[in-house]
Amino acid sequence: MFIIEDHRKVDLLCAPKFVRTRKFVCALAQAPTLVNTTFLDDALKHGKLPPPEKHPLHDPDFEKQHGFKMGEAIERARKNKGRLLKNWAIFCTEAIQGGYDTFRSITVANGGACHLWKGSKNAISVSKRTIDTSMHNAEVSQNQEEDEVDVLYLISESKKSEVPLWKKFRDLAAKHNMVPRIVRTEWLLFVAMAQYIHWDPAWELTEEKIDGPK
Repeated sequence: MFIIEDHRKVDLLCAPKFVRTRKFVCALAQAPTLVNTTFLDDALKHGKLPPPEKHPLHDPDFEKQHGFKMGEAIERARKNKGRLLKNWAIFCTEAIQGGYDTFRSITVANGGACHLWKGSKNAISVSKRTIDTSMHNAEVSQNQEEDEVDVLYLISESKKSEVPLWKKFRDLAAKHNMVPRIVRTEWLLFVAMAQYIHWDPAWELTEEKIDGPK
């Protein structure tokens, strides 16, 4: 067993609880076996690896708060094979909490493309997504059933300074005959952790939901 940084090579994911860090969320796309930190304690104490099933990672409070079962998410991840966001182009502003690089990593880990949005429409081409429902690709498309293929996503923050970027993003979507949807980071975190495409109106950002004077 090796402790590695590359989420693409993860077999076991060890943590004291479910967390929404970049490494944890990216690793979920590989459908790893989830184990508690007691797994490592046992290994160090006895000098050998214990059976993972004796140290399962459970976090019912997290599951209740976020509305999905992690065991079911891991099963979906096995079927998705790291391609849940295949054919997706997701845009992020620089101001998002956690940083653009974090959300780019999460998107790429799930087979999508991520672009930093600074308001320029030049040299940017986007198009409606296609979902391949053929038997050959059934395993990697079934968790995209809720995808509204003509929606273009921008991950942003509820700040007045972000509003000019929203207006230009809507122009970009209109140019390509798509529907703009400006969302909180919560949207991508849910999708990547639950491993299926889902939409909750509470994640949408509008001018009416701006926080404070900034």
